[in-house]
Amino acid sequence: MQSIKPYWVGSAVVIMAGTVWFSLCPGACATLWANHHHHFIADELMKAFTFIVEWPVIVVAIAAYLIKDWRVGLWAGIIYACQGLTINLLKSFFNAPRPLVELTEAGLRQLENIPLLSWQSFPSGHTASAFMGFGILASLSRSPAWQISCIIMAASAGYSRMYLGQHYLHDVIGGACISLIWLIFFIRLKLKFRSALMQNEQ
Repeated sequence: MQSIKPYWVGSAVVIMAGTVWFSLCPGACATLWANHHHHFIADELMKAFTFIVEWPVIVVAIAAYLIKDWRVGLWAGIIYACQGLTINLLKSFFNAPRPLVELTEAGLRQLENIPLLSWQSFPSGHTASAFMGFGILASLSRSPAWQISCIIMAASAGYSRMYLGQHYLHDVIGGACISLIWLIFFIRLKLKFRSALMQNEQ
C-alpha cells in the first residue's frame, strides 16, 4: 500500500478533520456553514467539482489504466462498479433525508441548475466517486505532489456536496470511508498484477 502513501495519509487527515468538525458541529451545522459561506467564484468551482466526479474523473482514471495495462483497467472498472453498487444499496436501505427535508428551501441557498434532492442522503455517492476516482489517478504516479493534489481534489468534491446543500457532513465522511475500503482492493489487485508481470519477465 506504500505506492499511494501520501494519498492514504491525506485521506486520513481529511476524514479525521471531518470527524472533529462533526463532533463540534453535528447535524446540519456543517452543511449550513458551507452552504451559507459562499462566493460567486466558489459557486462555479463547487458546481464543477460535483460534475467532474459524477463520471468524468472515473472515466479518465479507468481509461488511463486501460491504456497502461488493460487487465488493471478492467479491474478498476469492476472495483468501481462494486463500490457504486455498495453506495446505492446503502442509499436505498437507509433512504435518509437530505438537508432539504430538515431545512426546507428557505433555509438553504440553491444554485442555478442544481436541484435540491430530498432523500437517499447517506452515504454521499459523489464523494465516494471522488475518493475512488482520484485514488485510482493517484496510483498512476508515486509523485507526492501528484497524490496530494488528488486528495485535495477529492476532499474539495466532498465539500462541494455540503456547499451545494445536498448532503450532511456524515454523508460525506461515510462516502469517503466506503470508497477507500474499495480502493484498498484495487491497490492490492494492482500490486498482484505487477508482481505476476515481473515474474513472467524473469
